Formats: sequence, structure tokens, C-alpha cells
Amino acid sequence: APPPPRPLTPPRSGAGWAERGRRERRGGGRGGCRAPAPPRGGRVRGGGAGPLRGGGVGGRGGGRAGDWERSRRYTGTPGDLLAGLPIVLLVNSGSASASEIVAGALQDHSRALLFGTRSYGKGSVQTISSLSGDIGIRLTTARYFRPSGGLVDCFGVSPNLEIKPANDNSEETHPDPATCDPHATPPPPPRAWRIEDLCPDVAAAPSKPDADRPLDCAVAAIRTRLMGTLIGRP
Repeated sequence: APPPPRPLTPPRSGAGWAERGRRERRGGGRGGCRAPAPPRGGRVRGGGAGPLRGGGVGGRGGGRAGDWERSRRYTGTPGDLLAGLPIVLLVNSGSASASEIVAGALQDHSRALLFGTRSYGKGSVQTISSLSGDIGIRLTTARYFRPSGGLVDCFGVSPNLEIKPANDNSEETHPDPATCDPHATPPPPPRAWRIEDLCPDVAAAPSKPDADRPLDCAVAAIRTRLMGTLIGRP
């Protein structure tokens, strides 16, 4: 099991941060956060290769008495290890926790495009304390924020191109709205693209029953539209 998150400390600015967590791929686990498991089938695939330097992600959590909110900020070394190579991430409502933090950070820094559907929205840490016998209490002790300051919890990460696999009639799964913060500010919508702009051949081709259209579109976009240019930049 992953270790519990370390105590959070306050940052001095509103830039992005992120708690530790292993990167999740499609069908992967939940990373280092404690919460009910989202459905299987989460996606996070890189259309390029390897990580990049710079940027940051992070979390906020409850502190001691008199210190009601503390935050921790994580940043990286400026620069791009991939020298501008295009990156496309595939996400859906099964993408949760660490995968959402990675996807949101890359999107906020205009370093990758996201294809698929809105991610699950698992951006909180719960601490369970036993009271007596089989009775306990579960408290939300930290929440994750993207570099832009957008809240991951409940809102998830929205793709730049909304696209589903062929014949995918499954319902998306997201946290119960009753468990969400009613006063939280929704993150701004990302720049949206049309499938005809990024992968016209995939858009025009007859849909096969077993076709993974998000993956096909990502490959086509990298080969024909994104190579040599950072289309994600505003």
C-alpha cells in the first residue's frame, strides 16, 4: 500500500501544486489517495515520450488549531526534456487521482492535449479514525489543485477533444454531488477542438465496432497535425 501523504505546509503564491501519487494508466489503480475506487477503465496515455521538466501541481489540507488551512507547493526544473515533441493524453471517467493531476498539469501548461471524456474527479484525501468497536469517522484532510488553481475534486479534468470509442454506450461515473463542496469554483473550460480539425481521416472513416477512436485520433493527430508544433498553446 502507498504511504500516507505527508503533512502539508503553506505556499506563498497561487501557482500550482500536487501531492505524491503514482501515475495511472488506462485501467490502473487509484494512486496514493484514500477514497472509494472509481470504475475500471481509466485512461492516461502519452502520445509523446517521457516526462518534461518545469511546472508544478499540489494540495491543500487542514492544519492544527489556529492554522486551519495549510498548503504544499511542488515545482520542477524549467525546461522541456522532450524539446517540443507533441503529447496527447487519453482520459475518461475512469481516470482518477494521480492521473488527473498529471493530465491537468500538462493541460494547464499547454504542453499536451487531452482526448476522451471528463475524468472522474477524485481529488481529495480522506483520513479514517476509529472511535470505538466498528465505528469510525472519515474526514477529508486534503484536496488537490491544478497549476491553474482549478480544483480536481468532483470537477475532474475536461478534455480538449471530446471523443468516445466506437459503440461505447457506457455511462460516465463521477462522485456523488452530495459529497462535493457546493461553494467550490468550477475551473475554466479548456480550449476545445473538433475531431475534423485534429484527425479528419478518423472523423470521415466508417466506424468499426471495436475501434478505439480516441487512440486512433491521437495517433493521427500526432502524425499529421501536431508534429513540430505545440497546438495546445494559446
